[in-house]
Amino acid sequence: VFFLTLFFLMFAALSVAHNVVPRRLSRWHDILIVIANATFYFGTTYALLDGEGYDRALGSFALVVSAFFVLLFYAAWTRHRADRLLAHSYAGAAVTFFTMAVAIQTDQHWVTIGWAAEGLMLVWVGLRAEESAARHAALAVFAVALAHWFGWDVDATSYREGAAFVPLLNRRALSC
Repeated sequence: VFFLTLFFLMFAALSVAHNVVPRRLSRWHDILIVIANATFYFGTTYALLDGEGYDRALGSFALVVSAFFVLLFYAAWTRHRADRLLAHSYAGAAVTFFTMAVAIQTDQHWVTIGWAAEGLMLVWVGLRAEESAARHAALAVFAVALAHWFGWDVDATSYREGAAFVPLLNRRALSC
């Protein structure tokens, strides 16, 4: 986990050093590095911590990653306000990891919720930065969330005979 965190911080600093410090506008390959770095780091570290029995700390871990992206957003917004794409991408990552923290702590279907939140953030970033590529990428992310919901979550939360039905406040509602 130490070395994963080291590599994550190194690649996170890359976007700051390449875009924020010299006040260079980011392009989509810059944002792709930010998203891939965050996804790889969180997914791999989550799997390691979960495999070792740290399941109660996983929501806090997602909150720490969210707070880190809030700091990156603040740095990008105050130092290079013209790069709205990078700043909004950081904000989207922060909201995505915050949403995942809530879902992890409440034992909901956090993978589907995480994909859906990321899709929503891509739509928001695309609208705020006036970039259609983000909105088109959101369609693919929503398709993955929908496929995951139908492939895994429906069976895990389906109602069994004899189970009590609670409208709206049931296990399935949040991921739906």
